[in-house]
Amino acid sequence: MFSPSAEASPRRIVSLTPVGTEILFALGQGDNVIGVTNYCDYPPEALKKPKIGGYAEVNFETLLSKKADLLVLQDMHLQFKDDLKRLKIPYVVVRQESLGDIYDSIAELGKVCGAQKRAAELTAKMKADIAAVRAKVMGLPSPSVLLCVSRELSEERISVFYAAGEKTFYNELITLAGGKNALTGEKSGYPYPKISQEGLAALNPEVIIDLVGERTFYHAMEHIDLDKVFNEEYLKGQLHRKDLAENPFEQFQTWFEQALKADIPEPNAFSLATADAQGRPSLRTVLLKYFDRTGFVFFTNYGSHKARDIEENPQVCMMLPWVMLERQIIIYGKAVKVSRAESLKYFLTRPKESQLGAWVSHQSSVISGRKLLEMKLMELKNKFSKGEIPLPSFWGGYRIIPDTFEFWQGGPGRVHDRFMYKLQENGSWTIERLQP
Repeated sequence: MFSPSAEASPRRIVSLTPVGTEILFALGQGDNVIGVTNYCDYPPEALKKPKIGGYAEVNFETLLSKKADLLVLQDMHLQFKDDLKRLKIPYVVVRQESLGDIYDSIAELGKVCGAQKRAAELTAKMKADIAAVRAKVMGLPSPSVLLCVSRELSEERISVFYAAGEKTFYNELITLAGGKNALTGEKSGYPYPKISQEGLAALNPEVIIDLVGERTFYHAMEHIDLDKVFNEEYLKGQLHRKDLAENPFEQFQTWFEQALKADIPEPNAFSLATADAQGRPSLRTVLLKYFDRTGFVFFTNYGSHKARDIEENPQVCMMLPWVMLERQIIIYGKAVKVSRAESLKYFLTRPKESQLGAWVSHQSSVISGRKLLEMKLMELKNKFSKGEIPLPSFWGGYRIIPDTFEFWQGGPGRVHDRFMYKLQENGSWTIERLQP
């Protein structure tokens, strides 16, 4: 270890380790810290210090420009020790594999910073607190414990997290506190193995301790808009009767706007279930083009499978699956054709390629190959090359007039929230909670 001069305490300290940063502030050295890593997030005062990158790398130019007189490192940084010696940058390596390592690191930093007395007091208090907890839990059952230390975000959702393994001081603390580490016997051997959602379910710990208290602690491999992720409007939560609008169309409007703001892919895509006269069901995905209190409108070929079903049996069911929000809406009702004028009004808003697409396909009919479609499309492009493309007589919209809505919100342990609106003869709606 290349230590600083014993003649003067350091006044320009850069910490490349969260543990080192926490110790420095506990020793009263916060004012002397001039830089920390992006991952040094405790105590709160450390967040105000200049960030100098990730703690797994060392930017020597930055260190020289800041004229650091002490660098606080972790074991992983020992690969740079020759460079640090050559540049004459003093450093101290803190270790944290065990409580003994942490006590030694506190003593070492206390010595280097001229805070030996405070370091001794800090260590004594930690030992006394641990002894008190140990005495309190003696003789109690030992639950399995999973301790989460960090998380990653993927596609604006928590995908994996990192937990404390056996080769960490956290493992000692769990044992001293009367628990059993749920990762005992974990095969990877990593101090902080990555745990997936499926892995968490397989471990099934009795207790989960989450050290990730706020958005500051969320680490992502690429840029994630945390303002969006942590907007409470989009976070999973319980659905209460008092939060529902009295009219289901208003409740649909609220949820639909939230789905739009959450940037869900194709939030207007819904599954449409139909059945023919014999009761044989069929299902497909279509796009909701617009809605109001008269119903929900989609457009299709009037010769398609779904159109033939609706002709025989107009009772349909539509479902919008917003998986990212752990929500879905199911709507039951009757499908009726919209007027030709309404179909034309929408048809004229479609891109020219989509207008031609409506003409080219006899939807659901058998065709020998794609080349025939492409040839027909070319013919239609030539035919309608000038002027507006007319509305096909075999194409138009349907309006689903609902009589029942179900709003579904995912809940922990599959204890979901479900509320059903049913239309009454007088035009009012009743609201009932359904069991999950």
